[in-house]
Amino acid sequence: LGASAAPVLGLWLFGALTAYVANDRPAADTVNPPVRAVAVAATVIAAVAGGVRAAGSVARDRQKNVLDPLLTLPVRRSAILRAKLMAQLHRLWPWALVLAAAGAFGLLTGGVHPAGLLAAAVLAAGTVGLTTTLGLWLSVRCGTVTRAVLW
Repeated sequence: LGASAAPVLGLWLFGALTAYVANDRPAADTVNPPVRAVAVAATVIAAVAGGVRAAGSVARDRQKNVLDPLLTLPVRRSAILRAKLMAQLHRLWPWALVLAAAGAFGLLTGGVHPAGLLAAAVLAAGTVGLTTTLGLWLSVRCGTVTRAVLW
């Protein structure tokens, strides 16, 4: 994922510098739309992926008859759910890298204001956290993986 994102960001940087030199147009005006597009796309993909993966976690264990032995462990059920939630969020770290790279690129070229970058990071984290938690809740409430994912 990171190897494919680097050439794309490099091309955008080249395009921004070319537009700056050729049109007397600030590089920030050229950089801002692609950075926003990458940030929105990465956030949406991470949110959907996190929600779908989490929606199948408990329901999949239930279908494979692994949930009952897991519930007999001497730990609280909330600890099991917290571990499942953290596992799903941990799987999304490549998308966090894409967001960080896009944000750093926009910040360094002047296409993104630091306060806007902070607001976008909080919004992205909240969106991904919400969809992953919702997916986990659906996984607990629905009997099968299909119901949890398609509900």
